[in-house]
Amino acid sequence: MYTAKISTLAFLYMISLAAELNVMYADQETPVSGSLKFIVIVPNSIMNAIFWFWIYLAMRRTINYLVYKE
Repeated sequence: MYTAKISTLAFLYMISLAAELNVMYADQETPVSGSLKFIVIVPNSIMNAIFWFWIYLAMRRTINYLVYKE
């Protein structure tokens, strides 16, 4: 179950990061509109938030398990 979630999120993150990098590199050659930059940055930001929240929850569960294990 976790393998499918991790694989899906990793694939989506890779796609969103590639899109963001392509737009940023293209912006160096020719100006890219701010709305296009916003469109490619938002999914990557959301994915980062999901990863950070997921890591935080996992660490919290681990700490609770270690503290209250008897």
